[in-house]
Amino acid sequence: MGLLLNVDDIDVGMEVAVYGPARKARRMHRFHPATGTMEAMAVPEQHDHRVPPGVPMQVIGVSPPFVACTIIEPGGNRCSSLVILDLRETRLCRLLGEFVESIEGWQPEGVSGP
Repeated sequence: MGLLLNVDDIDVGMEVAVYGPARKARRMHRFHPATGTMEAMAVPEQHDHRVPPGVPMQVIGVSPPFVACTIIEPGGNRCSSLVILDLRETRLCRLLGEFVESIEGWQPEGVSGP
């Protein structure tokens, strides 16, 4: 099972993925004038998913609260662009080596390896 990471746990070279937003849902109350009652409801946080949850990335730099990553693509390539994540807004989890290896080794049917 993956492990949710705190900023102090993140090291260069680590393989991670976006887990989800860092904040819990806010509570909002709505008043019903007809009954005179209040109703509590959860309002989920808005989150910028530039990288969808579960996409494997490798950490290439850490400067709290920011983490610079590159996406691990099928075939073992690293995406040529960087992803900068704000850990105040995003939770990361550590990925198991087997998961990353399965992505790195995946090839579409009919395509031969390098």
